[in-house]
Amino acid sequence: MNTRTIKIERNTEYVMNYVNLHQKQSILGVFTILVALTFLLFSGSTLAGENMKDENTSNNVIWIDVRTAEEYAGGYYSDAINIPYDVIADNIDSVTMDKGTDIRVYCRTGRRSGIARDVLASMGYTNVINEGGYEDLLKQ
Repeated sequence: MNTRTIKIERNTEYVMNYVNLHQKQSILGVFTILVALTFLLFSGSTLAGENMKDENTSNNVIWIDVRTAEEYAGGYYSDAINIPYDVIADNIDSVTMDKGTDIRVYCRTGRRSGIARDVLASMGYTNVINEGGYEDLLKQ
C-alpha cells in the first residue's frame, strides 16, 4: 500500500465519520421535537393556545419554560408551556398576541429566560417577568 492510498483511505474514513456524526445529530433533533410534541399533547398545553386562558384578559398569567425540550421533559412548572428561548420570537404569537399579557419566563439559571424576556420586550410585550431558574421557582 503506497502513501497516496493511505491518505485516500484516511480521508474517506474522516468523511464517513463526519457524515455519521451529522446523521446522529439529525436523528437527535427529530427525537427532541417528537418528545416535546408528546409532552405538549399529554400535558394539555398547546402552542396554538387552544387550552390557554382567554388571550384578551391581561389578568391571566402565561408561564413559558424557555429551556430545551429535554430539560422540559425532566420536569416543569405547573401550567408552563415549552418554547425554547431561541425560537420564542417565532412562536409567541401562537400563545398570545396581546402585548400586555402577563408572561412569566424561566429556564435553568435565569440566563436564557433573561434573553427571552429581552426578545419579547423588543417585540413590544410590556409585561414579561424573568422568574429565573426552575429550581429556585419551585422553592417559592
